[in-house]
Amino acid sequence: MNVLELPQDVLLPILELLSQHDTAQLARASWAAHALAMPRVLSNVELGTEPLAPPRKELPGRLPQVVSFTSLVLRNPDVYAHHIKSLALHMDAIDPRSEGDVAYIPSLVEVIRHTSNLRKLVITRTESLLELSSTLFDVIASHDGLRALKLGYFGKKALSLLARMKSGLHEIALEYFNDHSFDFACLRSYMATLKVFRIKGVVIICAPCDSDVWGHVHTLDLHTSYDYTPEVVTSLPRAFPQVRVLSIQQHSSYPLLTPPIAWPSIEALRLSPRAVEPDHSCPSSQPRRSRCQ
Repeated sequence: MNVLELPQDVLLPILELLSQHDTAQLARASWAAHALAMPRVLSNVELGTEPLAPPRKELPGRLPQVVSFTSLVLRNPDVYAHHIKSLALHMDAIDPRSEGDVAYIPSLVEVIRHTSNLRKLVITRTESLLELSSTLFDVIASHDGLRALKLGYFGKKALSLLARMKSGLHEIALEYFNDHSFDFACLRSYMATLKVFRIKGVVIICAPCDSDVWGHVHTLDLHTSYDYTPEVVTSLPRAFPQVRVLSIQQHSSYPLLTPPIAWPSIEALRLSPRAVEPDHSCPSSQPRRSRCQ
């Protein structure tokens, strides 16, 4: 008996056990296998290699990964594009320094334009790609189905993208800011939807404004290259009153002395060594000057 003749309720759980690579290999076996496997192959697409991973070597004569992907989807976007639920553009998916790679951006834009079920988008070289293509910026900003967004090596262009997006994002992750200080103001559009916020690789985080409250955030992960000012730490319970999982990390070895704070919603807490220490000699009402001012 041909394995593809098994009932769907048997085949689909088997597919779930296969790796993405094995599923792609199955899709090449026959037209029937292709029709069965491609929805899973396309559900989670990762192009390029993640930061710190060994660079992926293209075999001689093989089309670049992004070209193979966009060519497949655009061959019949009505059939393929709606299967894409997660798309990641890692370090070498498109090299902004390569004219050949930049030429692939219009095709990528067309793919994203057709992805009605896209829920998660990861871009590692965010700022350079957005500066190269205003149409890429526009198509991401106008997508109304995204729920999770991860931007790496980001700057002012990426922050303006956050301000313009139509999607009600539930999860935002930002890594390696190319400016000096990060302001929570860029998250104001997501006060009613945001549930998870992570930021890493910034020099300084500014304290949220008194009127800014993200009442649905349950996971908050902050990682800076410098130490936190007391007003940042003391403002967090007010700005994120429902956080259950909190992580505060810093590269600096100097402890931050803060007034005692109450944050009753927290269930899990992770601090880098000596990141925060209570300063009982400093009343919580005493004003402190912010480095962001």
